Amino acid sequence: MRYEVIHSLPGAGAAAVGPALERVIRGVLLIYIIALPFHRLLFLERNGIVLDPVGKRFIIVEFGGKSVLAWKPGDKAPAVIAKGPGGFDGVVIAGGKILVSSWSDSTVASYETGQEVKIITGVPSPADIGYDAKRNRVLIPVFTGNRVEVYQLP
Repeated sequence: MRYEVIHSLPGAGAAAVGPALERVIRGVLLIYIIALPFHRLLFLERNGIVLDPVGKRFIIVEFGGKSVLAWKPGDKAPAVIAKGPGGFDGVVIAGGKILVSSWSDSTVASYETGQEVKIITGVPSPADIGYDAKRNRVLIPVFTGNRVEVYQLP
């Protein structure tokens, strides 16, 4: 099944979000400060992080590697739960599924069972993604295109 862009918001890059981006940055800094004892989680190749409330763990993706990782407080190191093309940027939990964006193959894929299932393809430079649970949509900033694309999930 091919998903089509239902909205494209030109000029909706990071500068357009203003106060929302500032809150995200402050949140990331807070996570960094709290996680200083767990500094292995925060190497430069780690790029996206989301809380999985069902699994009571953090899901972490690597830009410089090819792993989707999980980590719970008390774990010595993150565990690899899936492998993919790498170049990962964004990660969200959508309806119990782990969705991850990849610059390496211009996709958003699901990793709900540990296996990669491409659900959106042909998105150049898919940055950190968002999920609209009310409308069941994935929002993908196209970094090099200075726009956000919105995809309806089934």
